[in-house]
Amino acid sequence: MSQLASIALTVAFGNLSLPHTVAALSGPMGEWDGEADVDIYSAVITARSCAEKMMRTGDLTLGSKCSPLEGAKTGFAIYDPVEEQAYLIDAASIHTFELEHGFGGSMDVYGEVKGTLDGLPVITPEDLSISPKPKPGAFKGCL
Repeated sequence: MSQLASIALTVAFGNLSLPHTVAALSGPMGEWDGEADVDIYSAVITARSCAEKMMRTGDLTLGSKCSPLEGAKTGFAIYDPVEEQAYLIDAASIHTFELEHGFGGSMDVYGEVKGTLDGLPVITPEDLSISPKPKPGAFKGCL
């Protein structure tokens, strides 16, 4: 397997080894025809499949209905509700456990789109911060 295909698998699936997915994702990264630099605030960390559904339908409630187990199956992505675009994060720049911990929360990321993987742009971040989803009851008594 080429190094690029290995990176693509890691981007899509973290450190999981799922043999039935290798054939579908072993192609090279495609060209991105949008802007190279991205500056995204409060993107939702979710499963790749849910991010793609949100992008197609515009239904932001799908993010809260998405299970972390779905992220383990399809990989993780972020969804920018302002641009209505889903993105993948280059796995060489983030650990899978960071995405798992932040699942359902948000990410601020500044970086560059290096290409696409199965139609989704892949960001190589220069700077990122993750805000995990607040625990239930975290805002009790705030009013």
